Amino acid sequence: MKSKFNNVAHRDGFIYGLDDGILACLDLATGQRRWKGGRYGHGQMLLVNDLLLVITEKGNVALVEATPDAFKEIASVPAIEGRTWNNPALAGPYLLVRNSEEAACFKLSTCKNQVIEAAMTILTDFLNAIRWLRELFNRNLLEKPPPR
Repeated sequence: MKSKFNNVAHRDGFIYGLDDGILACLDLATGQRRWKGGRYGHGQMLLVNDLLLVITEKGNVALVEATPDAFKEIASVPAIEGRTWNNPALAGPYLLVRNSEEAACFKLSTCKNQVIEAAMTILTDFLNAIRWLRELFNRNLLEKPPPR
């Protein structure tokens, strides 16, 4: 996946990201591409539960299902004008997007339990990554950084 400076997301053994500007899904175990679709340029994205919030390079916000079965864009709306490479932010039900000239805030329809569940998923993934790195250090498969 040629993600350039874009972030990728992991869900249920699959990686989602912008592959040279086109959204793609890869099987983490095999490295095989499951699908590729939607021309979003070098925008950014967030994984929220089972959905991808994609901020396109042209400033649109697209909502895509995070499923390995097929590419399925649910909706797309204009958000801001001009080239947009900045990362979006999600705070509760608020989606914040910006570029070098403007910013916008959108209130997403959601319920409190979904937001809490998404936060817990992110925290669990983070803790699992720390455990995995600790195991690599313990097995001497990863060098510890020099002291500062």
